[in-house]
Amino acid sequence: MEQQPPTLVEENPVQQEIALYHDLLACLDREVQALKHGQEEEILSLAHRKEQILRRLLEVKNTQRLGTEEPLASQEAELLAGLRRQVTAANARNHDLIQAALEVIIDYLQQFQGVGPGLYQPVGKVEPGPAATLFQRRV
Repeated sequence: MEQQPPTLVEENPVQQEIALYHDLLACLDREVQALKHGQEEEILSLAHRKEQILRRLLEVKNTQRLGTEEPLASQEAELLAGLRRQVTAANARNHDLIQAALEVIIDYLQQFQGVGPGLYQPVGKVEPGPAATLFQRRV
């Protein structure tokens, strides 16, 4: 079910950029669902899809720079700015979710490590390091 980047031959570069940002937002929304449900294959597939979209977005932006730069209509400029903000927010949301999941995994793996050598106290005794305990963090 792999989607290919849309072919936007008839649209101008601004319309192409808008369509690509919409595709990227949809991809990021699907990614958050895949992350929540632990769907590894879907996460990897979406990472590849995001890469394709970003590559195409870069091509469109380069085309805009090389071509005659017409000033954007205020409506298009506002729409692009809004889409960029939405993509940034969605990407930050997914990053935070991934970061929290990694912290839980690290906490879980640390349960299997033995107690370290401990710390020396002023009275010469060794206080054991943090014991392996069940973590209370939830994603």
